[in-house]
Amino acid sequence: MKTLVPVTLAVFAGLCNIPLIYGFKKAYSQNPFIFAGSFNLVSAFVFLSIAYLFGGIEHHYFVRNWPFILFAALGIVLINTLAHYCPNVDF
Repeated sequence: MKTLVPVTLAVFAGLCNIPLIYGFKKAYSQNPFIFAGSFNLVSAFVFLSIAYLFGGIEHHYFVRNWPFILFAALGIVLINTLAHYCPNVDF
């Protein structure tokens, strides 16, 4: 039972990548980063709205965690770039 929960969460996380990759494949623009920037703005708005509903936004959060936020943002940028510019990988 202890291994069932992490495996289930990992499978669910993998399935949640399907809409992202499908969107990258089907969205058309001369500049592929328009799609990535657009969905990141929309998801940021949704996440901040949900955070506000769960008790407000902590004002000291960004001051204490800015290095981790920047590191995670770098990871998102790399994922978005590699998802578009890896022609030999069939997502």
